[in-house]
Amino acid sequence: MNIAHERVAELCAQLKLTTVADVLPHLAQKAITDDISLTEFLESVLKAEQTARLSRQRTTLTRLASFPAEVAP
Repeated sequence: MNIAHERVAELCAQLKLTTVADVLPHLAQKAITDDISLTEFLESVLKAEQTARLSRQRTTLTRLASFPAEVAP
């Protein structure tokens, strides 16, 4: 990891963008391969963060709902 990646990872940690830090290298490589614009690249990074947050939110809300355990027949 180079110094720029380290700075980005630190900023992501400070901003609590955990998914961005994880998916950034993969999405950056994909952007280079697919020759997409910076705006499209940024959109894909932000969508990944949004998707992960929604998933974590659903998991948390389901856990907090205290649904009864499903018993196998």
